Amino acid sequence: MKITKRQLKRIIKEEKRKLLSEQGSAWGSGAGPHTSDYAMLDFAEAWASIGPQIKEQVLEVLHSYGEGGHEPEWTETVMMQNPAAIESALGKLGPSLNKMKDTNDEAFDIYSGLEGALEVYDKGEGENQDENEGRPNPTPHDPYGRRKV
Repeated sequence: MKITKRQLKRIIKEEKRKLLSEQGSAWGSGAGPHTSDYAMLDFAEAWASIGPQIKEQVLEVLHSYGEGGHEPEWTETVMMQNPAAIESALGKLGPSLNKMKDTNDEAFDIYSGLEGALEVYDKGEGENQDENEGRPNPTPHDPYGRRKV
């Protein structure tokens, strides 16, 4: 499933509006809020706390995942991103996505796409270690994915 930045923002706004309206009526009846009710709000706050460069990389990964995650394009797209950025994003977004992924298809897709990217990195690191057998990586990259000269 392809998720654009605009669609992601719309989904967040709709879910936030829905949660607030549901909680408003529940609170009016004397019921208090429950922690699990805040998953979408937690996601919105986590997304807002991520820097623009990380957001851009996350969206690249999710776009490729949304197009079916077919090889070799999927691996190429993932490997062009900074693994630390994807790991950081999953660390921030993961808890709220985890709460929502059983009932929200978009949350499931986002979580699965980011997890899949980390698996690609893990697989790629194992291949590099086997190929280089104790030698340093012949094409080192800086934390932003640029090739060092």
